[in-house]
Amino acid sequence: MMAECLQNGIVPVLPVDGGNYKNTCEYCDYSQVCSFELSGKKREIGTMPLSRARAVLNNGDGEQNV
Repeated sequence: MMAECLQNGIVPVLPVDGGNYKNTCEYCDYSQVCSFELSGKKREIGTMPLSRARAVLNNGDGEQNV
């Protein structure tokens, strides 16, 4: 779905926040183009245990392939 959106020129302005991603807009090369307002909505990045991340990547839904 993401690839289709990019191919069709649909690129939502929704920067990340949290973790090591503080003040991402200050360093973005595209800030002049996207017109994101600093008070706007951002995607919150949380933490995930390594075992859970591996499970999600393994099967896409957190279930281990056996």
